[in-house]
Amino acid sequence: MGTNMYHKTHWELDPQRAGLGVATIKPGRFVALKAGNEPAELLTYAFKLPADSIFVNASTEAGGWVRLEILEADGKRVPGFSEADFVTITGDSTSHPARWQSAVKAALPVGKPVRMRLTAQNAAVYSIYVSEPGEPPVYHHFVSAKP
Repeated sequence: MGTNMYHKTHWELDPQRAGLGVATIKPGRFVALKAGNEPAELLTYAFKLPADSIFVNASTEAGGWVRLEILEADGKRVPGFSEADFVTITGDSTSHPARWQSAVKAALPVGKPVRMRLTAQNAAVYSIYVSEPGEPPVYHHFVSAKP
């Protein structure tokens, strides 16, 4: 609720204008890395790739794009998972699947240390996330603690 009154003693008895409102955003869309007219790049730290289902939460403008590549921990490209092999992401989705043209999912180095290099132009990138086997492809899925 919003009102045009300052809070003071018995403010709620004074004549005022008030109203109810609501604002919504897509999951995980509070903060973004924004790429403009020039291509921008993000390089992750090395981490063990937990599964082969990689997703990007991103929104592109007209003519915008997002690309991803998988690197070994030392920065060498993983064959078949380069930016040139990536199926370019365009549009607006909280779960764009990461896909490579010449690669098979089994070849992803699951369980090994990798880095991801994301390149984008005229796009807002909110997150890159990996879904574990059997999980829905959303990174805001939480499991309650077990007693």
